Amino acid sequence: MKTNVGWVDAALRWVVAMGGFACSVGFNDRQDPSLGFAMLGLLMAATALTRACPLYAVIGIDTTGRERRPRQPG
Repeated sequence: MKTNVGWVDAALRWVVAMGGFACSVGFNDRQDPSLGFAMLGLLMAATALTRACPLYAVIGIDTTGRERRPRQPG
């Protein structure tokens, strides 16, 4: 998968990931919210680490700052 997550976007994803992990620890007495926050943190950390977001690829968003060229037909 192509890189489509820029540096600023990746840094914000790390912040959200750490917040998700912290909330997961904070809600450890309740299983459902804890698991949800842990999964959010894992997803954000993975996309920040790889700098590739599958949802961005589907929607066509690229925050790397590169100029995207439209696809040539054929």
